[in-house]
Amino acid sequence: MCCKKYFYDKFIEIINQWKEDEIAAISILVYSNETYVYKGIKNFFEISIGYIQKDDKYDSDDVKGLKVILNAEEDDETAEIILEFLVSNGVKNIGSEDFEKSYDENMNYIGKGPNGYYEVLNMIAETARDLQLHGIVNKKFGKISDKYLEKLEDLENKYIINIALDIFDIENIEDLDKYLV
Repeated sequence: MCCKKYFYDKFIEIINQWKEDEIAAISILVYSNETYVYKGIKNFFEISIGYIQKDDKYDSDDVKGLKVILNAEEDDETAEIILEFLVSNGVKNIGSEDFEKSYDENMNYIGKGPNGYYEVLNMIAETARDLQLHGIVNKKFGKISDKYLEKLEDLENKYIINIALDIFDIENIEDLDKYLV
C-alpha cells in the first residue's frame, strides 16, 4: 500500500471519531528519538494526530484526542509501510545522522534530522495538504476560503513543512499569509 494513502486513510479514520465542538486546528506530530528502535534502526519514528479546540492556548499541553499512529515498538504494520516508503525513495542508513554536517561553526542545528526523517515529514505534510484540499478538514471543521486553498495548492513542500512546524503559532486563517507570499 502507498504510504501516503495509508496515512490519509488513518487520519480520516481518527478525525471521524472526534465528536468535540469548535475544533480549531489539527496537529500531526512526527518525532524521532534514538530510543525508538525498529529492526535495529535507531531514531525510528513516532507519528501522532490530535486537535486543539477554539479556546485552547495552542501549546502542546492543549493537544487533545492525541492518537499515536506509529510507535515502532508496538506497530509492525505501520513501521513496515514507513520502512518500505523510505527504501523505495532511496534513503540510505535510515535513522543515522551525520552530526558534523548537522551543526554550523556556532553549534546551531542546521540538519534535517536523522536519515529518513525529512522524507517522512514531507510525506506527512503532503498528506495533511491533501486532507485539506479534498475537503476532509472543511467537512469536519468549516470552510477555508478559495483564496487560501489556491495558495496552499501551489505551495512547495518546504513551505508546507514551515506551516507544520509553526502550527501552534497559527491562530486564524489570516496567519497563513506570511507563508503564502
